[in-house]
Amino acid sequence: MGCICSSKVSKVSKYITSNDRDSFPKNDEDLFKLLLLGSGDSGKSTFRNQIVHNFINENFSEKMLKKYALILKSDVLVNMQKVLWRIEENDMQELLSPESKQCFDFVVEANNLNCEIAGKVHYLWKKEILVKSTAERHIGLDSQYEFYFDHALRIGHPTFLPDVEDVLKARIKTTGFSETDFSMYGNKFKLIDVGGQRSERRKWFSKINSDITAVLYLIAVDEFDKVLEEDFRVNRFDDSLELFEQISSSNWFKDIPFILFLNKTDLLKKKISENPEAMYHRFSDDENMNMEISSNYGESLGYLENQIENVYGSSRELYTYPMCAIDIECSRNVFKATQDVILRLELGMINM
Repeated sequence: MGCICSSKVSKVSKYITSNDRDSFPKNDEDLFKLLLLGSGDSGKSTFRNQIVHNFINENFSEKMLKKYALILKSDVLVNMQKVLWRIEENDMQELLSPESKQCFDFVVEANNLNCEIAGKVHYLWKKEILVKSTAERHIGLDSQYEFYFDHALRIGHPTFLPDVEDVLKARIKTTGFSETDFSMYGNKFKLIDVGGQRSERRKWFSKINSDITAVLYLIAVDEFDKVLEEDFRVNRFDDSLELFEQISSSNWFKDIPFILFLNKTDLLKKKISENPEAMYHRFSDDENMNMEISSNYGESLGYLENQIENVYGSSRELYTYPMCAIDIECSRNVFKATQDVILRLELGMINM
């Protein structure tokens, strides 16, 4: 899917020219530290992998690709098991065909994805209507579950080695924190990625110091109707909203600029197209919500953006960019615009 973020990114161009970029200081001792925050499954690991791919000019090593192969195999199996467990919880196994029942038993009991299990996942996904309909209603699946199931046979092959697209769609839970050094236009950056699950958030404050240049905050806009993996009672979008309000209002962050990324716009667009009433039902208690907004991608994105910006607690101006982190060109444009804002901030040319 093409880049969905270009219109927003272009707004920063009124501040930036090619001559400006050439005039930015390129002192080797200068280092811009970026703190990457967001709740679980907001796309932070994909964001980081895009930086590795786009700006470090570093191919993923064979060792790293083999690691991602194992992650993707787990993604396929775990997500299908979630679907089958939901069918089992609802006592709907009897609705399956005899062939599907046999596949059901094998997949539920499997510990890893091999060729045989991948074949059964493929059969269930392609041949069994109940599996597909259950997956579509399941609010606890990873956002890329369709990709995992569509490519189960390829991922399950013993010689499978992922390409860049595969790596960007792998679901990785960040624990602790990781640091990635990269350069753009001769300027050095350090990206600090901290785990987004609830159990990891206490570690965020340990990374806050006077050296942090900006907070990059990701929110997955397609998750307005999903729940947390850690607590099925809590809506993912509500959790992200509450967390963003707490962080942006905190004294710990009062002097640090925020740049907000509305991630997974491709999945939001797909969801609106397939179910125009989804957002209307989710926000039916809001008098500002109507079917015109719910059925239109641009209006829906604008509505969610307003919801997020309304809880922003800092006195600094907020820069917001819609993006699709798995889209290489879109991510590259967003990264460049983000760099321009950060450098202008450092030069005191934007008052945030």
